[in-house]
Amino acid sequence: MGSRRYRLTLITMLVGIVLIAVCGLIIVASWSQRSRTDGASHAPSTSSLATRGSVPTRSITVLDTLPWPKDAFTEGLDRLPQGQTLVSTGRYGMSEVYFLNDDGHTAHTHHLPRKYFGEGIAATPTSVWQLTWKSGHAIRRDRQSLAEAGSAHYEGEGWGLCYDGHSLLMSDGSNKLTRRDPDTFEKRSSLSVTLDGRPVGNINELDCAHNRIVANVWHSEELIVIDPSSGRVTSVIDASGLPPSRGATGENVLNGVASDPADPAVLYVTGKLWPHLYRVRVDGLDG
Repeated sequence: MGSRRYRLTLITMLVGIVLIAVCGLIIVASWSQRSRTDGASHAPSTSSLATRGSVPTRSITVLDTLPWPKDAFTEGLDRLPQGQTLVSTGRYGMSEVYFLNDDGHTAHTHHLPRKYFGEGIAATPTSVWQLTWKSGHAIRRDRQSLAEAGSAHYEGEGWGLCYDGHSLLMSDGSNKLTRRDPDTFEKRSSLSVTLDGRPVGNINELDCAHNRIVANVWHSEELIVIDPSSGRVTSVIDASGLPPSRGATGENVLNGVASDPADPAVLYVTGKLWPHLYRVRVDGLDG
C-alpha cells in the first residue's frame, strides 16, 4: 500500500512538472510574439546588406551626440531647416508627435488616440503628414502647431515617410515605395528597391533629400542609399559602430534617419528607445 501511494505521488509530481514546463513555454512564446510585432510584422533581416552586393559600404564619423527622450519608440524623423527635429513615436497608447530642439526640449506635443500606433512622418511646405501602422490612417497636421488638420486613408501598413520636394514617399515594410500627392495623399506611382537586381525588403524609416533616398532596414545596423529614379541601392551605410546599435536587443534597434538640409554628407540618426540623437558625417555621401 505504501509503495502504491509512493508511485501515485511520484506520477502526480511528474505530471505537475510537465504542466509547469508546458505553461512556461507558452508564456515565453507569447511574449516573444508580442515583442516581434510591437512595431513591424515582417521577419527581420539577418545578414549584412554590404555582403550581398557590389555597391560601396560607407563609414560614419560621429560629430555630435544630442539629447533624446529615452522613452521615445522612434518611428519617424525629419530635420527642418530652422534646426528642429520633427519626431513621431509608436506603441499603442503611447504614440506622440512633437518638435525636438537640439537642447532636448520638446514643443507642440500631441498624443495619438490609443487605437493608433504612430509611424513615419514628413513635413511638406504647407503641412505635416504622419502615418499609423495597421490602421490605414494618415493624419495631416498643421505645419506650425502640429494640430490635426485632416486625414486620408491608405491600403496596407504604414512604416516610413519622407518628402522629396514633389511627392511624399511611403514604405510599408516590403521593398516597395509608394509616391503620394502631398496635398491629398493619393497614390501617384510606386518604386521597387533593389540591390544588384534583388529586392531589399523590410524598408522602414525614410529620408528624402539631396536627390537621394536614405532608408533604414528593419533590424539592421545598416542604412541604404537609393536612387529615386530607378530604385537601385547605390551604397550601404554601416552604422554598427554607434554605441546603442552594438548593444541592441529586442526592439531597441536603429530606426530614424534625417539629412541635414544644408550638408548632404551629414545625417541625424537614432533608434527606438535610444538615449541620444547622433549627428554623423558619412564618408563619400556628398559625392
